[in-house]
Amino acid sequence: MLPTDEQDQVARYWSSYCAAAFEPEHYWSALPAVRRRLNEKASGSISQDWIEHCVRVHLAGQLPVERALSLGCGDGWLSAPWPRGGLSQV
Repeated sequence: MLPTDEQDQVARYWSSYCAAAFEPEHYWSALPAVRRRLNEKASGSISQDWIEHCVRVHLAGQLPVERALSLGCGDGWLSAPWPRGGLSQV
């Protein structure tokens, strides 16, 4: 087990969110060409990502769902907007 000061340092490091890390110059799937290809593979359309596809195909007429679970969500950037976007109540 790490000493408390090292635990705090590690917690601060992993708790900080750096949006720049997900910009095209740092994150390969943020590149427009890669994004289009991923969208096409997931949804069949270059303009619709996998989330929009899942909502349209699997949740049509069922929104908002009472609860949603996002496995492996990291810092929550993906699932945090779900309640505000009308996808889930919680």
